[in-house]
Amino acid sequence: MNSFKMGKDEFGIGHHECEIKDGKLYLKIYGDKQVFNDLCEDDDSEWGWALEAPYLYMQGVPIQKNKKLKLKESLLDICDFAVYMMEHNEITGTIVVTDQVFELDGTVDIMGDVYPICVHMDL
Repeated sequence: MNSFKMGKDEFGIGHHECEIKDGKLYLKIYGDKQVFNDLCEDDDSEWGWALEAPYLYMQGVPIQKNKKLKLKESLLDICDFAVYMMEHNEITGTIVVTDQVFELDGTVDIMGDVYPICVHMDL
């Protein structure tokens, strides 16, 4: 089952792109727009300030299939990865890519608040 969860909220998965080329991962996973809109309808939603659903991106991340990769700040010297939600937000954690799935388990810092983030997408 596909899932894009930050904090306690499930954003679902809308549009996505994933390619491994020359040992590097190029990925974009967008939260589902309708799910995001439904979350923001609640006046108490912590995401009410955002204009669009979040999206996760990774550009040129060195990866080996079926091996865990720890996302750390030093990787930012050679590649780019973050969650975009009104600004580019730093993520940490681990990713795994197989022939069947992409998985991320970690944290994201959104404007000073750190949330757990878990993404699972069937490939």
